[in-house]
Amino acid sequence: MNFKRTTRLIVIFLFLGAIYFFFGTYSNNQRTASTFQQVNHTYSIIDTIENLNNSILDMESQMRGYVITGNAVFLNDFTAKVTKAKEELSKLKTLTADNPIQQKHLDTVTALVEAKLEFHTELLTAYKESPQKALGMIASLKGKIITDRFKALLSKMNSEEQRLLQLRIAANQEVSRIKFYSSLLIGVIGFAFLMIALWRINKEYKRRKLAEQESMANEAKYKELIENSGVGIFSADLAGRFQFVNNQCVELTGYKAEELTGKHFAELIREDKRNEVEEFYFHQLTGGIKETVLQFPIHSKEGYIKWVEQSAILLIEKDQPVGFQCIVKDITESKLGADLLRETEMKLRAEQEENQFRLQAIIDNIPMVVYIKDMEGRFVMVNKRFREELDMTDEMILGKTNSDVNKNQQQAQNYIASDRQVIETLKPVELEDVVVTNSGERYKLVTKFPLFDKNNQLFAISGVDKDITDMVRSRQQLIDARLRAEKAEKLQEEFLANMSHEIRTPMNGIIGMTNLLFETSLNKDQVEFVQIIKQSSDTLLMLINDILDLSKIKSGRMSVEAIDFSIQNVVEAVMAPFQIKARDKQVLVRKYIQQDIPNIVNGDQYKLAQVLNNLLSNSVKFTEAGEIKVEVNLVGQVEDAVTIEFVISDTGIGIGEEHLELVFESFAQAGDDMVRKYGGTGLGLAITKRLIELQGGNISVRSEVGVGTTFRFQLSYKKAVQKGHQQLAPINIYQESQSLTGRKVLLVEDNEINQKVTKLHLQKKGLVIDIANNGKEAVEILESGKSYDLIIMDLQMPEMNGFQTTIYIRQKLNIQTPIVAMTASALRNERTKCFEIGMNDYMTKPFVPADLFNTVERLLTVDHPQMVGERTGSIDNPVHSLYSLAYLEEIEDDTYLAEVLQLFLDSTPEALHTIREQMIFENWEEVYKTAHKLKSSLGILQMNKLLADVGEIERLAKDKIQLDQVSILISGALIHYNLIRPMLEADLAKAKAKLN
Repeated sequence: MNFKRTTRLIVIFLFLGAIYFFFGTYSNNQRTASTFQQVNHTYSIIDTIENLNNSILDMESQMRGYVITGNAVFLNDFTAKVTKAKEELSKLKTLTADNPIQQKHLDTVTALVEAKLEFHTELLTAYKESPQKALGMIASLKGKIITDRFKALLSKMNSEEQRLLQLRIAANQEVSRIKFYSSLLIGVIGFAFLMIALWRINKEYKRRKLAEQESMANEAKYKELIENSGVGIFSADLAGRFQFVNNQCVELTGYKAEELTGKHFAELIREDKRNEVEEFYFHQLTGGIKETVLQFPIHSKEGYIKWVEQSAILLIEKDQPVGFQCIVKDITESKLGADLLRETEMKLRAEQEENQFRLQAIIDNIPMVVYIKDMEGRFVMVNKRFREELDMTDEMILGKTNSDVNKNQQQAQNYIASDRQVIETLKPVELEDVVVTNSGERYKLVTKFPLFDKNNQLFAISGVDKDITDMVRSRQQLIDARLRAEKAEKLQEEFLANMSHEIRTPMNGIIGMTNLLFETSLNKDQVEFVQIIKQSSDTLLMLINDILDLSKIKSGRMSVEAIDFSIQNVVEAVMAPFQIKARDKQVLVRKYIQQDIPNIVNGDQYKLAQVLNNLLSNSVKFTEAGEIKVEVNLVGQVEDAVTIEFVISDTGIGIGEEHLELVFESFAQAGDDMVRKYGGTGLGLAITKRLIELQGGNISVRSEVGVGTTFRFQLSYKKAVQKGHQQLAPINIYQESQSLTGRKVLLVEDNEINQKVTKLHLQKKGLVIDIANNGKEAVEILESGKSYDLIIMDLQMPEMNGFQTTIYIRQKLNIQTPIVAMTASALRNERTKCFEIGMNDYMTKPFVPADLFNTVERLLTVDHPQMVGERTGSIDNPVHSLYSLAYLEEIEDDTYLAEVLQLFLDSTPEALHTIREQMIFENWEEVYKTAHKLKSSLGILQMNKLLADVGEIERLAKDKIQLDQVSILISGALIHYNLIRPMLEADLAKAKAKLN
């Protein structure tokens, strides 16, 4: 700031001095202006005269030299000298225009100059003709005469000008003296001012010096910063030579700073890259590129190869490049890492290509069609099997859709629809397809699934078509076999039912009449004969029951009940009749029940009784002396359950070791002699073992011939949560009945023997019996207005069976009289049907008179008899929930009603069997569709239970969950339909009768 102020003061002083000179010396300058101009004018004339003289003399000298020597060098600037002489002459005329004397002399001079130039021209011409002639002209002194006159005349002019000069100088000196004193005054003043200015400048200089020192210190710091920076920094001139390098450059290259200074940077570049790098920076220089970045290898002083990344800035001063400023980094490690990474990537890429080749080879050789489609349904990859099946090449398939490559357009549309399903649900889709080939129809399982990228975005659809022709055929064979097995099982069940009915019916007559004979007066022989009949019939009945039990167990139709009961009561009840039999043989039957066993447990008391009955029966049969012992022990206990061990041991004949492994096999016995001596079917122990296993237990046997046999089995029971429990009824013990005299019973039975046996037993209790030979007669009797206290209903009858009759009584006649089913079938499904349609109890033929009396008495001695079905968990008043024709009857169109019922009876069995078959195929989509379609017709007839089962099948098939339940549900649905089918047929017959 001070320096600028001083500068301004000096400028102001000079400006003021100039003003002073202008106004102070203006008058002097006016006075001396003319004299000074004249002096200068005179000097100009003198100089011009001198120049003119010199030009003429030079021309003469050159011409003479040329003529004498013949060397043209002397004439090199001759023409220029001529021109100059003329210019000087013209100038002289101008300068002396104000002097007549000089003008007069100048005219003469002009003529002499012209003459001299003419002489030279002649001389040149003569020389060209003959050099001797030219020399002669020189020797003639003509030119010398002109020159002498010229010099003399110029001397006069010069003298005149010298005279004028002296006069003018004197005048000028006077003016100069005046100006001197004026200038001296100004000089003194200026000196004083300059001294002051210099003092200020010196002060400013010192300040600037201090600033420079500070700047140098900062520069040193900056330089130190550069030296100690983490990157190399250097500057180079335009030629590429190092001018400055920092310590990092020294460390990088291994050269000292003084060794690098002046060295060309290209000397450090690896030879194979040198030309490339030089061309790069030459392009930057010529192109004026401000900044560039380049990676290249260098070699250090020690010979190591290093990779560097160099950022070069082109330095510009006054719009011209002056050098480079560069920053260089050592990237050897990262470069080597990048190279290693690149090599690794190349290796991985090669491996991927190899793996891709292998994968493609695998895909091409797997015995399935494999393909991939893009999101537009175009094929992007297919395998060899695909090409072979379509007899096409990749060029004919890739980029095309199913519509382009499939001849069957309906099939193509199905494939496209399944693609859309995969895209919409993002889940795999399976479908079966049939393809017609040269070898016939081929079945295919098509599986399509989505393909996701690393961002979990769908980018393609893949499909695999597996030829399942053999599997489908095997599956069909399996279905056929299963259907045959089911048919065989059904035939077996029907056979057992028929056998049971056909055998039990006469057995009922035999046993019934035998029991009646016991109540008559018989002699000793007759009593023996009747006892033999009774024993034989009991044995035959036991055989039938064993066969039925074994059939139930093998078919899985036998269930386990869970009720509270007393183990001690069951054991005592079972032992009671065997104690009587054993007493006749002098065999003692004892029991031992551990005190720790809970009094009440929860389980199936009937199956326990059956097991104990079978084992005690064998012990009594094969023990002629000694004892039979029943032990019951507690062997395990947890919070809510106990494990009980039962041991039945005897001192009988024993079993040989070779027969022990066979004792639990069906129809197996310990030798033919045993069969002949003791009889039996060999089913008792087989049934016993299966009953124990059905309850989750196990049984073992230990025996020695002549010593005895011990059976040991364990069963687990839950601890009872209720105080009450059921007890087994005493076997074959008549109870005192209350008065049943006069109570009316309708016996519906088609067999005359059974009619007579049942009627005689009931009449002994004072009951009044009416007989109907079939269900139709029973309905007619009830419709006639007669009422009864009890109805005993046989199930298998002509014209109208027991099921149809009961349903008609409950639904159409709305009669709630207790109904007892009496059948010779004894199959579990019939028992279930009886309770479902509204019967109150169930008895099998041949019946025990005491059981018949107990059942009749129980149902007739209460105001509101409870159905046995209710005690076993059946639905209250189930008849009303089977179906209803209310919706159809509201239309009041019998023709429409008949058509709907006929259509329902025709289509429903087919739909139910379709569901079962498709379930076996695991075609859940078809199961879902069929169940959904069936629901509407079930809703019209208000078949709520069947509707609920079919609705559940629909839901499970749609969601594909708990699919194992579908089999149970469809079996139940078929049973339910078969139950109500006769009722629907009866309603259909009535509707048709009205139309007629």
